[in-house]
Amino acid sequence: MNYKNNIKNKFDENGYFVLENFFSKNEVNYYIAKINELFSLSKDFSSSSKFFGCPDGVTKNSSFWPIIFNKKLISTIEKIFGEKIKYTQHSDIHVNLPAGAFHRDNAYRNFGEGPDWNEEKNSYKVVRVAIYLTDFNDSGSSLILLPKSNKQENIINKKEFLFWNYLRHYWRKFFDSNSLGHFFFSRKIKKLETKPGDCVIFDQRLIHAGGCVKGNFPKYSIFLSYGVENQHSLNHHKFYLSRETYLNKLPIILKNKLKNKNLLLIDN
Repeated sequence: MNYKNNIKNKFDENGYFVLENFFSKNEVNYYIAKINELFSLSKDFSSSSKFFGCPDGVTKNSSFWPIIFNKKLISTIEKIFGEKIKYTQHSDIHVNLPAGAFHRDNAYRNFGEGPDWNEEKNSYKVVRVAIYLTDFNDSGSSLILLPKSNKQENIINKKEFLFWNYLRHYWRKFFDSNSLGHFFFSRKIKKLETKPGDCVIFDQRLIHAGGCVKGNFPKYSIFLSYGVENQHSLNHHKFYLSRETYLNKLPIILKNKLKNKNLLLIDN
């Protein structure tokens, strides 16, 4: 089996693919410095309890634009899909994003309900890209995934999904969110303990959650999104642009560069 088929097969089987060591050590340090600059944090910032977030942060800040055009990232996603891709925006920059509820990132999040689940005309080919800049051993940096949940879900899975999120909702009112781990008994759960520079590419419909932030160092992460140019990508893009925190119009320099690199989605 060649490398291209191996990437595609792993993604098709589980709904995600891990691109280890996507960023070099120098790139990791560079983007940590840029994130500190973005949130006005000192270079020796060391708290793992204070959260900072910038919705659509990659799109809004030119220092992070090179990630959008990263040839290795684009090539990997195109190997997964077997087609050319476009930038579908949906980006974020986080420091210490706390342990989250199980969720999907697509527009229509109930399994089997809505256009995202109708693949008669077009296959759903929209991915979330999560890049981690810190080590699990230092910060608890991790991503919790439910493999194949973009393709399979039964009534027991759904009820357990609701139970854990109901529990976490009330847990947060009285306790630290990071003190409640993630469990799932009716289907396989995968905890990715990330290393600096690791990149996780996953189907936007895959159930996942941010892991617990613990340790002596902060957790840094960067997110963005790509998709094949079809109605699914357009729907996804419009869904996030309906939020006030996302840019309705791309910066003209970025828009022109996306156009020149054939990465501009047609509704832009």
